[in-house]
Amino acid sequence: MKGYPILSVLALALMLVLTACGLPALRTSEEPSAVAEEGRAKGFTKQSLVPDPPYYSTAKSKHLASQYETNLQNLLVQIVSNPATETLQFADTNLSIKSIGFFSHATAKSPDERYLEVIVSVPNVFDEKVNFSSKLRFLFSRYASALLSILSSDTDISNDKLVAGYGLNFSWRTTSGSRINLERGVIYLPKDQAQKLLSGQISQEEVLSGAAIYAVRAGEPATQVQYTQPAPGLKLELQPREVEGSKLSRSDVKESDLPSPSGAKAEGKRPEVVSVPLETVAGSKPSRSDVKESGLPSPSGAKAEGKRPEVVSVPSETVKDKRPPAKDLKAKRPVETKILRGYVVQLSLTKLAEAEHWSSMFERDGYSTSIRMVGENGPVHLRVAGFSSYAEGNRFLIDVGKKNLKGYVLFAP
Repeated sequence: MKGYPILSVLALALMLVLTACGLPALRTSEEPSAVAEEGRAKGFTKQSLVPDPPYYSTAKSKHLASQYETNLQNLLVQIVSNPATETLQFADTNLSIKSIGFFSHATAKSPDERYLEVIVSVPNVFDEKVNFSSKLRFLFSRYASALLSILSSDTDISNDKLVAGYGLNFSWRTTSGSRINLERGVIYLPKDQAQKLLSGQISQEEVLSGAAIYAVRAGEPATQVQYTQPAPGLKLELQPREVEGSKLSRSDVKESDLPSPSGAKAEGKRPEVVSVPLETVAGSKPSRSDVKESGLPSPSGAKAEGKRPEVVSVPSETVKDKRPPAKDLKAKRPVETKILRGYVVQLSLTKLAEAEHWSSMFERDGYSTSIRMVGENGPVHLRVAGFSSYAEGNRFLIDVGKKNLKGYVLFAP
């Protein structure tokens, strides 16, 4: 009996020696989940990016934070794992706010209306002269479908009546000469609008025109703005550059005091909303030099100003319009023949013939497919359905990626 204390002392001494030698101690606590391990591998932790219940100020928001803490962590892992969103940062190198949570906004229908909001920094850098709507349209078209499909893939949250919709909070950098500024645009939309967008029932322009949108600049309060659609027949030359090495580790997150438009840290007081013309928020109205008129010949013949072109009269009956009738053109435009639901892989292709080829291949393998063209000169979207989970769709995406096909997994309710 007296030997037990001696054995205990020897065991303790052995543990100290092993620790001093750098050997791992025995794990006595519960093993971490696969989600936590993957999140740690990506460089972020729940503590740094997902708000704990005490972070919020209302009973409703605290309840949602407590109920869906693990769900939010799962959504973060999906965002950093998806090829369409993996370049997004959860914070800029000089900015850190909680990256996903249940936030409200100043013009919500009720003071405590909650939206599942994801807060990301994009690698794109814009010229400050580009107006706010053009920047937002570019970012929404590039990232919104993938982000909304990931957020809505959590059926527990999407079916919860306490959650009114989704928020997409984008921050980006703008250049003005040698100066670099930080801007942010936040889009709040109801759940039904997000579902209609993902299923192809409404367009991006319709969503943005009806959404609650805020513009934020460093050191300034959030200002509600109205989205404006581009003028008919005009194509803005918007070519933002990407920051070199923009695919930063989530461990690069640092603290900052840039105010959140959702007012999450001061929820007790609703922020004042100042409505101003969109051009004021954009900084300056775009000049004619910022606008590229595509396909319109110069009326003055700018390329040969020194010599006036010779006009030759010809009989009207010899001039034949070789263009096909308007209805024939409309008939040739591919439209989505069926709406696919559930987990869907959307691939972006440049040619209709290529999309039809892959559609035939995938349907031969037992998948359902649908093809549609985005605009007259836009890309061709090929959607593939038949996946039971996000992970299964992502594995399919990795496989077709070896054949130079790119896309992302979305969830169409």
